Amino acid sequence: MKKKLMRMPKVVTILVAVLIVAIFLGSMDVAAFFLADTVSLPGYGSSMIAEFMAGVVAFLLLCLFGYFGVLGEKGKGFIHGLYIGGFLTGYCCLELAAQLYVQMMTPDAKVVSALEILFFAATMFLIGWTEELIFRGVILNLFLERFSKTKRGILWAVILSGVLFGAVHLTNISQGVTVTSAMIQAINAAFLGVIFGAVYARSGNIWLVMTFHALVDFASLMGSGIFGTGTTVEQINQMSAANLIAVPVLLIPCIVLLRPKKLLEMEHVFAASVCSDKSGRCSVSGKEIKIFEKERRNTTVVYGDRKQGKIVWRKFCDRFQIFFDRKVKRD
Repeated sequence: MKKKLMRMPKVVTILVAVLIVAIFLGSMDVAAFFLADTVSLPGYGSSMIAEFMAGVVAFLLLCLFGYFGVLGEKGKGFIHGLYIGGFLTGYCCLELAAQLYVQMMTPDAKVVSALEILFFAATMFLIGWTEELIFRGVILNLFLERFSKTKRGILWAVILSGVLFGAVHLTNISQGVTVTSAMIQAINAAFLGVIFGAVYARSGNIWLVMTFHALVDFASLMGSGIFGTGTTVEQINQMSAANLIAVPVLLIPCIVLLRPKKLLEMEHVFAASVCSDKSGRCSVSGKEIKIFEKERRNTTVVYGDRKQGKIVWRKFCDRFQIFFDRKVKRD
């Protein structure tokens, strides 16, 4: 199915991505509908079960589109990934500290039971798992393949997946969130989605962005999840135009992570990446990848003229990709 999709116009790929999101949201609505009258759990208990069921659907979609292998990819490693996503590392720590301070200053704030905290923490992890499987595991990888893994293709894939991620938050209006608050949340979420996508594209580790995503949600909702100060909807409704101050702050890491130099690095990494078989095993040996890396360095050093160097580099990438394709067919 994915091969047929790659031969269709790009707008069809975007529509398929929207359909994937609709299926994901529908699975959550169906789960919430059945849980409403059958399960009664404190705090985030019901949300946890609904997110788990949506996570199963997300996993099935990941397998359906042939991206199961992303769960086993280590990329540049988790620790190095924390450096790549340095902004998110600092953002999560700052958000946690700020929320703790706000709750300490709130008179009626009190810590909920241990079971409710457990349900809340599990729900935040499942949100990170589910949404990253959908938006980065499936949709971003789908866009990367369709728009080509060049500088421009990578940039468009990351931006479009981020915008789609932000737009999904507009559906919170149906849960009781005001239109203004939902729009502000969607704008901020779109920029965060671009950052998540850029960090994933550069680190190659989906578990890293799952962790970042879960921590961001944990910090932003800990008032209702740990201190019992209102519901999730009430917390989102507290958003006002003042929250748009986050936009220029979030724009800075977007520009830094997706600057031309880093996009070119990602293009090189994707050019050296190898099509994997269904078992997820690499089809090209480490020796062959070392040859590729050596040629990349030589191209960078030998050609002082940047334009000419790019031309030679692109030609080499094309030859190397043909070599990969032939080897995969033989295997």
